[in-house]
Amino acid sequence: LSDYISQLNSDVSLYSALQIVVKSKDTLTSEEWRMASSLKAEFERDGIHLPQDQRQHVRMLSNNVVSLETLFMENVTKGDCGTKNVTLKKDDATQIIPLHYLPPTSPDEGS
Repeated sequence: LSDYISQLNSDVSLYSALQIVVKSKDTLTSEEWRMASSLKAEFERDGIHLPQDQRQHVRMLSNNVVSLETLFMENVTKGDCGTKNVTLKKDDATQIIPLHYLPPTSPDEGS
């Protein structure tokens, strides 16, 4: 489902139609305009303004994030309720976890 939504959010013709709808604010109720504006922002967040190859890359990254979220939630909810440890290489961790969440490291630590 997320891949399908991602495909819709990268459809240039849908985005073009949505831009026209958002510009015709006078003909919409406030709820319709808010919904259209929200959808337009979602399109833009998904990279609709980027060239085709970059939009494909954004879609692939988005799908990967959804897969990782699903895997994470499955791992959290399975088994006992005890603490679970996850080990990542430093380079991998800094790619997916905001730096302010990671513990400080000393200069001599390897990746």
